[in-house]
Amino acid sequence: VNAEREHELKSSLIAIYTTNHSIYQRFVTDKGSPEGETARVIEFNVLKPEIFMSEQGGKLGRQIFDPLRTNYGHAGRMYVPALYKLGDSALSDLTAEWGERFSRDFGGDSAYRFYENFVAASFAGGQIAVRNDIIGLDIERIYDNTIMEMIRIRDRVTKDYKVDYSNLLSEFLNANIGNTLVIKDHKVVHEPRNALVARCCSDESLIQVSKAQFDDMLNKKSISTSEFEAAMKKSGTLIDIKVGRLAKGWKSAPSNSPARLYWFRSTLTPDILDVADANT
Repeated sequence: VNAEREHELKSSLIAIYTTNHSIYQRFVTDKGSPEGETARVIEFNVLKPEIFMSEQGGKLGRQIFDPLRTNYGHAGRMYVPALYKLGDSALSDLTAEWGERFSRDFGGDSAYRFYENFVAASFAGGQIAVRNDIIGLDIERIYDNTIMEMIRIRDRVTKDYKVDYSNLLSEFLNANIGNTLVIKDHKVVHEPRNALVARCCSDESLIQVSKAQFDDMLNKKSISTSEFEAAMKKSGTLIDIKVGRLAKGWKSAPSNSPARLYWFRSTLTPDILDVADANT
């Protein structure tokens, strides 16, 4: 049980920064499985409005940003009394209302809890500021546009950075075709040229892979082996993790020592056979 989740909303702070490079892409570069990081960051791509590209663009920009040079955002003396006047109970209820609205509009998956907290806290605070004449922004319009953009990010951006666990098996086999034994119609059709790390049996749609070698690839990509195993078992691809002999059926094998293997039931075998045929 994650004991921090109970206090996550009230104990977390929102950090805002700008960058010229996508933080999502940086996560992928540094870590092969960045779902945890992307769940805690929402990256809005702010495009330059066309009006700023017109002849009046410079003047409008100064009108918007020049006042900020002498406005340091010290609204605390108005905002804090407004919070005390509202009271803890009403403040919690208002925040919960925005959280529930977000869940209805965006989705209630627990993976979105950081987004929910961000939206609930931001818009509850914004609504209080509007009620007390601290700001004069159209909260409803801002909310609608924010949710629309977050849905776009969820559906078109962050999903591209989710790990395709089944593709990892293809990647491993393609990188190790020279280390793979391929059997078709009970005959060896492709012998490994180097140290044996995988065995593909077309007759059984079975792929056996050295667990040590595969886990080494996962570690280099900073991908959790337990998450990989759970995902592949859920999909029905990973059928077992046990000791076996990769050289089974290969009479001229230099060694047939047992090793701990991943046992995959996979339709990848025909593709591997094509690669094997091309290399024989």
